[in-house]
Amino acid sequence: MRLDTSGGGSGPTLTGTSINGAYAITPSISVGASYTHLDFDGSTENTSEIFATFDGTQMSGPFFGRIGIGEVFFGDRYIGVTGGYEFAQGTEAALSLYRSLDNGSDETLYVMQVQHSGQMFDVDGRYFGVSDDDFNQLDIDFAYAVTPQIDILADFSSFDSGDVKVFGLGGGYEFMDGISAYAKVNRLSTPSESIDGFGVTFDMGEGSLKDQNSYERVIRPLYFNGDFPFLL
Repeated sequence: MRLDTSGGGSGPTLTGTSINGAYAITPSISVGASYTHLDFDGSTENTSEIFATFDGTQMSGPFFGRIGIGEVFFGDRYIGVTGGYEFAQGTEAALSLYRSLDNGSDETLYVMQVQHSGQMFDVDGRYFGVSDDDFNQLDIDFAYAVTPQIDILADFSSFDSGDVKVFGLGGGYEFMDGISAYAKVNRLSTPSESIDGFGVTFDMGEGSLKDQNSYERVIRPLYFNGDFPFLL
């Protein structure tokens, strides 16, 4: 991801790579591990976790779930539990809770997600909050397929119950299945000022909600979107 904020010069560069591997014990139950590497202008962070998943959507019903243990929150150990429901193929909802395992920490992160992937348009909604902090984030993303390869994109994000808002508009091109590039202009508005930005993202996709690891579910949306200049 590369972003240039208002003004001249080049902006910061952030790259993230996530690798997953799993073994299917039964058609519905798998165990595995994931590893993620983040690089922000030469400053790196590595996170990892082990997990088990349940997917009943292909055989026994519309429910899916996941439990993971690892170090994904920049050195903090956690346990995360996800429960989800598939309304129809391509339309899902999930609730995730992440509890810190560090001594003396009462912090719990929670993430609520909805996702619809159709032939002509995609809609993603996400709400992120922290139990012992005032920070919260709401993301709503829309994509409309002008052609099978070209999308029109629009998104909205709100922080701290609407005190900070981000609006984005742009386009995307899919080179092949699962590999795309996106370009967007963004406007961040606060009670005191507005900031314009431009971002380019090369993406290999996140998959359905039941396939996402903890990095993709929690950390990635905080950085790889138009809100990135504000989060810095």
